[in-house]
Amino acid sequence: NKMKQSRMIRAALYIGVFAFAIACTVGMLSTCSTELIEDIQDDIAAKKEEEALEEEEGKTAETRKPVITVFAWSGVEGGKTDNPTVAFNLSAEAKAVSTNGAATIAGYFLKENTTAPAITDSGWLTAAPTTYAFSAEAGERNLYLWVKDSLGNLSSGSALAVTLEPLGWATGGVYTSGLKLPAHEQFIFPTDDVVVAEGATVSGIGTGTVEVGSMGKVVTVRPASLWSAGEKTLTLSVKTQYGLTLTKELNVTLFNGVCVIPNGNDSGNGSFRQPKATISAAISTANDLYGSGGAIVKIAKGNYAVDGGGTSGIVMVEGISLMGEYSATFQEHLPGMPLTTVITDSSTTGGTDPSPIAAVKIPSSVTSATTLSYLKIQGGTATFSAAVFCDGSSPRIRNCQIVCGGNGAVDDYRNAIFLTGNSSPEIASNSINYDEQLDTVCGGYSTVKNSYGIRLYYVSGTNGKIYGNRLSGGEASSRSIGIYIINASASGKIAVYGNTIQPSNSVETRCIENSSQMTCLVYNNLLLVGLNSASASTVARGIVINNASAYFAGYNNTIVLGYPQAATSEYGITLMKLAIPPIPENVKLCNNLFVFKSGASTVCGINKATGASILELHNNGFQGFGAGKPMYMNTTTEYATIDAMETFVQGDGGLSSGNIAGGFSISDNSIVLLSEVDSKSVANSSFFSTVFSCEGNLSFNSLFISPLTSISFIF
Repeated sequence: NKMKQSRMIRAALYIGVFAFAIACTVGMLSTCSTELIEDIQDDIAAKKEEEALEEEEGKTAETRKPVITVFAWSGVEGGKTDNPTVAFNLSAEAKAVSTNGAATIAGYFLKENTTAPAITDSGWLTAAPTTYAFSAEAGERNLYLWVKDSLGNLSSGSALAVTLEPLGWATGGVYTSGLKLPAHEQFIFPTDDVVVAEGATVSGIGTGTVEVGSMGKVVTVRPASLWSAGEKTLTLSVKTQYGLTLTKELNVTLFNGVCVIPNGNDSGNGSFRQPKATISAAISTANDLYGSGGAIVKIAKGNYAVDGGGTSGIVMVEGISLMGEYSATFQEHLPGMPLTTVITDSSTTGGTDPSPIAAVKIPSSVTSATTLSYLKIQGGTATFSAAVFCDGSSPRIRNCQIVCGGNGAVDDYRNAIFLTGNSSPEIASNSINYDEQLDTVCGGYSTVKNSYGIRLYYVSGTNGKIYGNRLSGGEASSRSIGIYIINASASGKIAVYGNTIQPSNSVETRCIENSSQMTCLVYNNLLLVGLNSASASTVARGIVINNASAYFAGYNNTIVLGYPQAATSEYGITLMKLAIPPIPENVKLCNNLFVFKSGASTVCGINKATGASILELHNNGFQGFGAGKPMYMNTTTEYATIDAMETFVQGDGGLSSGNIAGGFSISDNSIVLLSEVDSKSVANSSFFSTVFSCEGNLSFNSLFISPLTSISFIF
């Protein structure tokens, strides 16, 4: 009984506790918000509605579809990834119930199209997948998921979208479209992807190889030999570590050549990215890479010191041209005035008269296929020096400023350009011993014995051309000559035309002198016969013919005596008689204009030594001559009238006609215009109405008043 009583007591306690719990629960529920109660009621109503719909469709508790509750990418940002194997999170819930209990998720199916799988398809996975591997093709991709339960029910499909895309090329690379690059350039492209060399290709610019280095994030493209020159499109294709294709297209212009800049490095390959530091090293590399097939050394603006008497002098090579005035990136050619790509010879070791030391030496192997251009070249101050030495060579020298060295001993010779041997150069559009910016002569030095602009020494077989230059002989204590031809053989010829030749300050200045038997054609030049500035007593001569030329023709030249300053004695054209015969006799002077401007004590248009003869003298004009200023002089006999001059020439065995004296004048301002190398291109007589006041009937045929101006006119 006691045991029964104890059990009854315990049961009563349990009932009391349970009743108390129910009371508490009811009390708590009574305090719930109205909203919570309504939510619960809505869920119950939705569940009843779902069950009613299933019954209407003929479904039972055993045929309820499983539900995919979570299907989302993992590690994908912004809907993009560079890895075709993409991770995701998923979860699913089985809803069906049978008499044997609740169903479970029995399979997972992934595919890239919307067609639902059959329950019996072979692609079902029993374990929940966490990744999916797309094919390694860039672009937008879709992934669809279905699940099935253990009772054979199939869920609705769930979808994810992702874009497969490599990370791409890194920013900050030096190579961009539009660049002008050497044909041996090695392209380097940094990447944000890790890439592999296998399967990499390059096309569009020739044959090359692709290398991958630096932890797989640097791609180097090298030419097998040289890229094809011209405008090209480089197409590069590499695979990322995940197999995606990374491509680059680059539009470039490729040239055969090498780059050099003062702050470069001679251990570099002379490319856009690794320019050389010295011109000599650049020439050597260009020759090794391109040979005589033709290449250019692009020289960036700056100063380049050389030792013409040592091992660092510049020696040109056939087919390798030098061109200065490039920007530091080598993308722009920016010639200025003055030129700022400067080669200076600092040599202290002297040369000899037939073989001077030189800042730039051009050996006999160099032909007209090789050009020297847009450089300021300053010769050295050592004995017997030249800025440029053509040793039997025939280069094209264009658009340079070439200056002979200064400050030397009294027996020194200075040359801006020195030619010897079988040299046939084309020397065009240069400033030679002339400073365009300051509009004055330069080069040489007052203590130097002789200074020359262009000197042809023992030249044979030449067929050279000197045109369009503005030049002088430079300063000297004894003699300054603009163009000096000496001891040249009769086997060649030289054409000198369209130049403006300035006087300098020296005991004797000459614009052009031919002391050789070489055929010399001198035409369409402006020759200023005087001094550069007021100085001591001097003799100034325009053209000197100092030996028996095979043929000398001087025509269409304008020869202004006494400009810009008067010398003591001034002679337009002089035919000298040397101690060693023969003397000039094959001379034709036609269509030249002689103008006397200032008060020299001795002045003469044409001065001829006894025994020398003029073959022809036609249609020349003389202005400002007269008493004490003869148009023509035979040693000491002066001829101040046209008739007397022509009569004498005819009596001396020559032909003379159509010459005229007076009837026109020229102003100082006009001479300045005439002396401008880059003067206006004017082809009508209105220009000359401001220069000449004309009377008479003198005809000049296509007179070049300055190197770049061709005008036909009639007085």
